[in-house]
Amino acid sequence: MNFQYKSQVDPNKNLYPLYLFIYDENGFHSTGVRLEDKHKLEYAFRTSIKFAIANKREVRITDTEDLLCFHAKDGKILYDGERHYD
Repeated sequence: MNFQYKSQVDPNKNLYPLYLFIYDENGFHSTGVRLEDKHKLEYAFRTSIKFAIANKREVRITDTEDLLCFHAKDGKILYDGERHYD
């Protein structure tokens, strides 16, 4: 995953940490899972995110400024962090 945005506050800021939110069947999520680096992000995509999307759960990844980096819902990726407009 190659996010193309930079921090609005500080363009030189590191991309990490990111926060992963996986919603339950009632549309709620618990505290975000902190992803400290590229390896943890890649692992999450191969495991929990893949499982959540396959089960049509909502998935959101945000940065520390709460900027949405990734969004999937109903088994479809709505925003992948690279594509800003259709």
